[in-house]
This record gives sequence, C-alpha cells and structure tokens, in this order.
Amino acid sequence: MNLHGGAFIAGDADTLDSQSDRIKRKWNVNVVTVNYKLAKDGYDIAYGTREIVDVVKYFVENASEYNIDTDKIFILGYSAGGDHAMASTLILKQDNVDIAGQIIC
Repeated sequence: MNLHGGAFIAGDADTLDSQSDRIKRKWNVNVVTVNYKLAKDGYDIAYGTREIVDVVKYFVENASEYNIDTDKIFILGYSAGGDHAMASTLILKQDNVDIAGQIIC
C-alpha cells in the first residue's frame, strides 16, 4: 500500500503513479495507491485512517483474486501518509490482520 502525503489537506494517489510503477517493476510486486479523504473536505484524520484499514482488509480478503501474498503486505507512507501508515497498522493489528512492515517517510 502506498500512501500519499499532503499534511492531511492536499495530495492524492495520482502523485505516486510513477513511483508506484517503479516499485512494481523493480521488485515484481503489486502496489496499491490509496486516495483517502482529506481534512480540508471536512473529514477528520481518523476517517482517512479507517479508509486505509478498509482497503487493506479488502485486499487481504480478496488476495487470491489479486495474486497477493498476505504475509508480505507493507504499508508505505509519506508525511500525512506516514501517520496513516502507522495508525492503520496499529488498528489492523488489533483486528488480527498482520502487516509485514511499514515504511514511514
């Protein structure tokens, strides 16, 4: 999962297209970029975190359809995306969904 930054008020998944494509090609992995709701649109920060949790759970539940090894899921986030990566991983752990690791930038 690749999460954009933007101080919770800006940015979107499109900003990560080139990088996500490079990661995909270099390491032969699936990369999912996530658009989460922003505070500037009236959503609290926790709402964005819950969206990311839901996305991860969706891909875990549908792993065979997307050819995903659920033992190798990483969450990568920049700035606000890094906060979401950390917070969503904690929630997922409470929900018994294991994440292989985090990359917080």
